[in-house]
Amino acid sequence: MKTYSIVLLLCLLTPYLGNAQENFIFKKAYDLKVLGRVSEDTSHFQRIDSADLQNLPPAVQRYAKFSAGMNVVFKTDSKSIKIHWKLKKMNTLWNMPSVAVNGIDLYGWNGQEWQYISSGRPNSEDNQMIMVENLDGKMRNYRIFLPIYAEVKDLEIGVLEKTTLSPPDTALVPSSKIAIYGSSITQGIAASRPGMAYPSILSRRLDFDFINLGFSGSGKMELPIADLLAKIPAQLYILDCVPNTLPEQVKDRAYPLITRLRMLKPEIPIIMVESVKREISNWNSAMYTRVNGQNDEYRKTFDKLVAEGYQNIYYISTSELMGDDHEATVDGTHLTDLGFMRISKTIERYIKDSIAPLQ
Repeated sequence: MKTYSIVLLLCLLTPYLGNAQENFIFKKAYDLKVLGRVSEDTSHFQRIDSADLQNLPPAVQRYAKFSAGMNVVFKTDSKSIKIHWKLKKMNTLWNMPSVAVNGIDLYGWNGQEWQYISSGRPNSEDNQMIMVENLDGKMRNYRIFLPIYAEVKDLEIGVLEKTTLSPPDTALVPSSKIAIYGSSITQGIAASRPGMAYPSILSRRLDFDFINLGFSGSGKMELPIADLLAKIPAQLYILDCVPNTLPEQVKDRAYPLITRLRMLKPEIPIIMVESVKREISNWNSAMYTRVNGQNDEYRKTFDKLVAEGYQNIYYISTSELMGDDHEATVDGTHLTDLGFMRISKTIERYIKDSIAPLQ
């Protein structure tokens, strides 16, 4: 009876003992393929290189170091994948889960599209987690989306010994970029996890490397932004930068920003996106005046550009962004996953319409 009990116990523990004995070999993520940066020369896990930040406002400089929209693509035949990521600091937002602020998402290519697998739970500045196990051992491509609102110091991908970890299939690496400049909404607040920011959703749907230049509370149309955007060899620029600017700022800044960008990039299409409708503006008359004033001034800028003969400029109104059921935000302003799915579908349609004439 005693022998039988020991054998039974060993049988029950075998799967767990096997997992505990797995040895992972780690490789730096930047030795694979990192997407979502202004240039390949950008410091490893920040969207904009430090040298390009000097002429930008202090708040933009700070948020540019957050890894929103950045993602790492690779392939492996390992049956388990483990991720080790280090943060400069664990950040907290009242309207956003920690996994979106500080965590990571893993997606896999299923042969037709990028499919969600799992999320990495952040517990501290230094995190390790087995993201998936019991895979079939076939060579497959994977994609990791980095934190929306935190600065990543290091990222390593671990695979089992005697398996392969290498850059992805070239067919899954976009050859062209799209740059999106905007506010916290562009950055991805308040998505449930990193892969659900709308630029990240679009990056999985379309064959482009999307550069997320959303800066929380700081997308205010400063003129040096035009020079930054022009440094990106993009096929399209999306300007979703109305929410952080007062109506008089939109009036004063939108036209100089866009005309300078057009001067620097005369042939590249531009999509102008109005501010989302803040739910409180349906009840608060002062907020109603502000939001409508912002969008009215932006529309006037678009009409002026068209009247002056500027071409390849497209415009998306707020009525096309969030639906009409008033259920697309977490706090009346920042979008839930539902809101991000809706806005991404609209912008996707405009992307296809704006780029098609050039192809």
